[in-house]
Amino acid sequence: MGKGGGEQEKPKITNTAIPLGPAVPQMYAHLRFVPIVARATFAEMGDSPNPDEFDTIAVPIQPNDDLQRLEKCWVFEVNGDSMEPTVHHGQRIIAEPVNEGDWEYQSDRVYVVSYAGYLVVKRIKTNHLRTKHYLELWSDNEKKGGMKVAQRGEIKGIWKVLRLDRAPEIY
Repeated sequence: MGKGGGEQEKPKITNTAIPLGPAVPQMYAHLRFVPIVARATFAEMGDSPNPDEFDTIAVPIQPNDDLQRLEKCWVFEVNGDSMEPTVHHGQRIIAEPVNEGDWEYQSDRVYVVSYAGYLVVKRIKTNHLRTKHYLELWSDNEKKGGMKVAQRGEIKGIWKVLRLDRAPEIY
């Protein structure tokens, strides 16, 4: 029958999909997970457990990750809102340990710092370790936090925050 009659022509279907190739499986690195929340606010923590006893957590490897560097990193969970909008409450951060001999060269970014019974996530704005023997630890959210001083003799460890877990780099 013709076009004006009872039977209609079936639409012509064409495949316009472009084959992308095989799916790439997600790779993971197993990093040390610190079971103590890193406070975005200044609050005391108890005795920290032996790092060799920490469990590990699977973290997705991102295309630009340096695997040798990533394998040395630790994962911390953030508690508090004084580092917003950079880091939010409940987020996990991936941070690499800073050698003690390099502490005096760290500044102008976010770190996890263990000192005087505290484990905090803060920005080191000014580093006076070489001259006055202390760090200034600042909150990014001025309404929710302020500045504290960490004396050199009280610092137990410093970790440079590289990125959020399951998120791109924050720097």
